[in-house]
Amino acid sequence: MKRWSIADLMMMYVVFVWGSVFSVIKMITSEVSVEAANAIRFLLIIPAFLVVLLWRRDLRLSRRDFALVTVLGVIGFGAYQLLSSFGISLTVVAGSALILASTPIFTTLFSGLFGVERIESWGWLGVVVGFAGISMIILGEHGLEVLQVESAVGELALIVSAACWAAGAVISKPLMERHSSIKITSYSSVIGSALMLPFILPGLGSVGAGGISLATVLLILYWVLAGNIIGQFARFFSVKQIGPHRATIYIYLVPFSAAIIAALLIGSPVGIHHLAGGAVIFAGVALTRVSPEARKQRTPRLAP
Repeated sequence: MKRWSIADLMMMYVVFVWGSVFSVIKMITSEVSVEAANAIRFLLIIPAFLVVLLWRRDLRLSRRDFALVTVLGVIGFGAYQLLSSFGISLTVVAGSALILASTPIFTTLFSGLFGVERIESWGWLGVVVGFAGISMIILGEHGLEVLQVESAVGELALIVSAACWAAGAVISKPLMERHSSIKITSYSSVIGSALMLPFILPGLGSVGAGGISLATVLLILYWVLAGNIIGQFARFFSVKQIGPHRATIYIYLVPFSAAIIAALLIGSPVGIHHLAGGAVIFAGVALTRVSPEARKQRTPRLAP
């Protein structure tokens, strides 16, 4: 039996913090718009990751790689961050966390469709099963009642955000072969934030004359520092120390962490449809990991 290490403790930190961010987003957006919250967050992320790049003194990128990093930043970071936080603000935490956990399903789908990897029959079956799990959660939220437009929009945003993250994973694969994950993550975070800022900065105008409460400011700082920055570095360190397979197991605990924390902190419900849909989603994920090609994929990054 493998002993617990510092890396395992750091992954437990990631599970807790990334799980708690779902509730943090709900609390932040109860006072300010999701656009305003993200504008503030991106204004903090840009200088933070610029410092990381300068500290590492590894700024070189070919024109081709810079173009790829730009696409990665827009789709895999900027669009993902905006859509996921928007979706979380409109939906039940347990459901949103499980929908985002379907990212490996989309990764398998895109890898097969674009010829990045050869997907075997078990992988395609996993895609179908995973989408069935997502459908169970969405149908369970609405049942036979009149469709709740706001919640449905949030669920659609979450599905698209999971697809964006998966597309980013496919785009990043050749980049990760030539550069460190810290370098690519830092570059994509800076570029994605900078390119998305013009679209969300007007959201700061929705902040009232009284400004933002200290509690909300601290929550945004927690989201950025504990989640986006320390959480990413903790994951990078852990993957290097204990390997991607062992680290992946922890990542799959994030939805359960999110649901438990939300139930305790903000009273967010957990229904039978969440448990059943979540089980089906993870069965789909397991099926996509059956093939040798799938087992070589990198650790999924579920970071709200």
